[in-house]
Amino acid sequence: MQRADQPPTQTRSGAVYSPISGLPAAGELIIAGRWDAEGLFQSAAAAQLASDFSVEPVEGASVVFRAPTPFSNDDLSPKIAGISNPLPFPQPQPPGTSRQSQPCSSGSKRRRSSKRQAAAQAKKELGRRTSKDTIKPSTLKKHGKLQRISAAMKVDELPHSRGGSWTGRRESKKAFGRPWTIDELRAQGFRVIPYKEGVNKVLVDANDRIFCGVFAPPGGDWPGVKAEGTDCLRAAQRHGLSSGTYSSRELDHRRGGFLAIPTGVLLGGGQKRPGNLFYNLRSRRIIAQSILHNKAISRIAGFQSSVFKFISPKLFRHYSRTLDPLFKSQPELVKNFDNSVFPCASFNCGPATVSLEHYDSNNLSFSLCALTPLGDFDYKAGGHLILFNLKVAFEFPPGSTAIIPSAAVKHGNTRIQPGEAWQHTNPTR
Repeated sequence: MQRADQPPTQTRSGAVYSPISGLPAAGELIIAGRWDAEGLFQSAAAAQLASDFSVEPVEGASVVFRAPTPFSNDDLSPKIAGISNPLPFPQPQPPGTSRQSQPCSSGSKRRRSSKRQAAAQAKKELGRRTSKDTIKPSTLKKHGKLQRISAAMKVDELPHSRGGSWTGRRESKKAFGRPWTIDELRAQGFRVIPYKEGVNKVLVDANDRIFCGVFAPPGGDWPGVKAEGTDCLRAAQRHGLSSGTYSSRELDHRRGGFLAIPTGVLLGGGQKRPGNLFYNLRSRRIIAQSILHNKAISRIAGFQSSVFKFISPKLFRHYSRTLDPLFKSQPELVKNFDNSVFPCASFNCGPATVSLEHYDSNNLSFSLCALTPLGDFDYKAGGHLILFNLKVAFEFPPGSTAIIPSAAVKHGNTRIQPGEAWQHTNPTR
């Protein structure tokens, strides 16, 4: 800044460059022109609202109101994305090979063929519109037999925030839990619910309403899906730490000592509209996108969404009819998965994801959250899903899926044995 007793600097055209006027008072700094403080503050506030970035929901990330630039397969990590060892998936039939697409010889046959194709397309579109609100009879026949376990409470009495807020009740930042063993829980009077292969177990309240449960994994090639998902999250954890993308300090937080990688669409922290979670480091964005690209992780997400629809079809319908218009009105929002209704997810990559007792207070207070454990551990000895409000602990084997109201029920899991590995995927909101 130029002093008042110095001559003002001029450009080549002769214009005065410095805003300081040359007044006789030595040493006095004077700004030429009027300073409109109110206008400056208003313009700064408008610029902040129009900015792409909001508050930091997690360390090293921001919420952006634009579509993140996608990465190509060459940019992704092959071990995390499963590109080098893809799961076998049925390939779509090439166009022009179906029976209906073959040309007909006569005009009448062509017209009948066109009508059949139009009717089939209309039926397909109708199925798309109604599939979100109905459950197939075959699904009910195969999975509809549930073991109902009574909980001596009412869902309405679960804790939630006051004042008409839609989120869960926020905990004190000092309220850190501790890891538990199954023997300690039994000594505290917790009821341990054993796992039985192929049996879905749900909790019902005093009004016979289902509000959470643990569901057996589907059959078929699911063991391969579980193994590929485990390899994906293990590779993400190892690559993130070995490359310096994440530090060991980020493995210690209020939910436990493990690497958590959230991703998806968020709303909170003062922002007025939803936005995409955006990692400031490119290497973190690559890891998150590599996980989302993995076909096993995508299939797990689809199964979690199906379980959510099965256990609570009305709430699933509320999600669909709320989020579908949102994504259409804000095309910059990016879904994690096309086959899942959940807008956000957290991948807890371990190596030993022992979750301390906590509420997911930022989640929708009356909503349900899905959890799928992966890894290799003895589910009889550890890894139980604990619901502290209900004094219940479920045996929770790798590949199974739990649905719980995570914003209203304090939850966590028991210690696993030394040398065992545990990761899990956790779609939320």
